[in-house]
Amino acid sequence: LFEPNVEQTYEIINGAIKDQVAKYLSYISIDKIEYMTNETSLDIDPNYLGVALYFTITALQFSSMMQINVSNN
Repeated sequence: LFEPNVEQTYEIINGAIKDQVAKYLSYISIDKIEYMTNETSLDIDPNYLGVALYFTITALQFSSMMQINVSNN
């Protein structure tokens, strides 16, 4: 949470998410990870980071999305 809000940080977060899902939730596959920042939308606070995880529960072929919002407020 105290890293610069840049693409390199997103890649580190991507790796951490994928590693943890593979280790603890191997029945889930991560389809896509998107980030919402003030660079993707001008009406977002500069200290905000939103992460959208698109995933599939492999055995059920059930896909969904989970959004996590982090802000200093």
